[in-house]
Amino acid sequence: MEFKEVVLDGNDALKAVRQRGLHELFLHLAKTSGDRVLLRSGANLLYLCARPADVKSIFASGHRNHRKPLNDIMGDGLFSVSSSPQHKETRQAIQPVYSNSKIREISHLIAAPLRRYLAEQFVRGEAVDSESLFEAAKKSCVYINTIAMFGLDVPPAIVAAVSEMHRGMTDGFFNGVGVEGILADPTFSGAKQAIHDHIATVVARHVATEGAYVPLVVELAQTLKDNEVGHADLNGEVLSLLGSGLETAGASIFWALYELARHPQEQERLHGWITTSDVAASEFSLRRDTPVAEVILETLRLYPSGWAMYRQMMEQVELEPGIEIPAGARVCVSPYVTHRIERQWAEPERFLPSRFADSAEVAQAYAQYRFFPFAGGHHRCIGERLALMSIGMVLSEFVCQYRIALCAPGELATQNKLCLEPLGRVEFKLTTRAQ
Repeated sequence: MEFKEVVLDGNDALKAVRQRGLHELFLHLAKTSGDRVLLRSGANLLYLCARPADVKSIFASGHRNHRKPLNDIMGDGLFSVSSSPQHKETRQAIQPVYSNSKIREISHLIAAPLRRYLAEQFVRGEAVDSESLFEAAKKSCVYINTIAMFGLDVPPAIVAAVSEMHRGMTDGFFNGVGVEGILADPTFSGAKQAIHDHIATVVARHVATEGAYVPLVVELAQTLKDNEVGHADLNGEVLSLLGSGLETAGASIFWALYELARHPQEQERLHGWITTSDVAASEFSLRRDTPVAEVILETLRLYPSGWAMYRQMMEQVELEPGIEIPAGARVCVSPYVTHRIERQWAEPERFLPSRFADSAEVAQAYAQYRFFPFAGGHHRCIGERLALMSIGMVLSEFVCQYRIALCAPGELATQNKLCLEPLGRVEFKLTTRAQ
C-alpha cells in the first residue's frame, strides 16, 4: 500500500479536527485514509506511519537513520543524541545501571517517603480538580526520580531545580520560543547549572558503605569510567533521565487514576489484589502478570507517554518492495494512533485492563509493534523500568490510601504537549480507606 497524500491547506474539515490537537488529526487520518499518509501543509511534508510493520522498520531497521534536536538543551545523553556512532557503545555500558535489581532497590528506598508524601498531598473528603491532581502526579515523579538519582538526602533546592528545569523546557517548546529561547531563560539555565553542580558534588563526596544505597548518578559515573566511555556526558545522561521521565510518568499516573475513578469496579479489583497479594510491592509493575501492570499497560495504550515520535531520516528506508521513505524526510510514528485503531485492537477506545492479562500476548504485542509506549529497537527507552516502577508505586500506594471517584459525571479530552495532558476540568472526591 502506497502513501496516500492528504493536503491540509484549504481543507476546513481537517482543520476543524486539527483544532482538537495533532494527535486527533493523526488518528482521524489513520481511520479515514489508512496506515500510510503523506501529510502536506504548504511546503512541509510529513510521513505518518501507523502500520506496526512500518513502525518496526523505522525503529529497528532504520535505527541509525534519525536525529533528535534536544542535545543543545540537555547535553549528550541517550535520549537527546540518537544518531551518533557512539550511541550503541554508551547504551551497552550503562544499561546494567537500570537493571531490575537496581529498580527493586529504589522501590524499597522510596516506599516509606512516598507514603508520607502522598498523605501530605491530600485531605480526606476534599474535592480535587483535574489540574491539581495532574500537578500532584508530576510532583510525585519528581520526588521519586530525584531520590533515585541523588539519594534520600537530596536537598529540597535540587528537587525544585529539577521541576524548574523541566517546566522551562516544556513551556519553552510549547510557547514557541525554541531552543535558543529556552537556553536564554535565566530560570532554566540557573536550574540546569544547579543540577550540574550537584552531580559533581554527589559523585565527588560519595563514600561506599556496605548495605547503603548507591545513588544512580554515582553508578552512572563509575560505569562510564570503568567502561572507558570517554565520549559520554554524565551531565547529559542525568538530564536525559530527569528531563524525559518526569512529566510523562506523571501523566500516566494521572490518566490511570482518572480511568479508575470512571471504572470503580476496576479500582476495587486492583485494591483487593494489592491488599491481599503476597507479591512484593517492588514487583507490582516490573512483572507483567499482575493487575497493577495490567492497569498501567492499558493506561499507556490509551494515553502513551510519548504520544508521537518524530524522526528525520538520514538515509532512505524501504518499508516493503517499491515503498520507500526518502532520505531527509520527516516521519512520525504515533503510539496514540496505532494503539487506538480497530485494525490493531478490539474496542480500542474502551478501558479494559484485562486485555493485558496474558503475558505471552503482551510480549507479542511489543514484538509486533502494535504496542510501543516506550519506542522500540535500539532506542527503546532505557529508563522504562524506572518509569514503570514509579507509576506502579504511586498508583498502588494511592489506591491503598484512597478511594477516588468523580464528583459528577464528566469526561476529559486530551491535549498534546510533551505528553497528553487533560483538557477540560472535572473534580474528584478522595475517601480515605480503612487501614
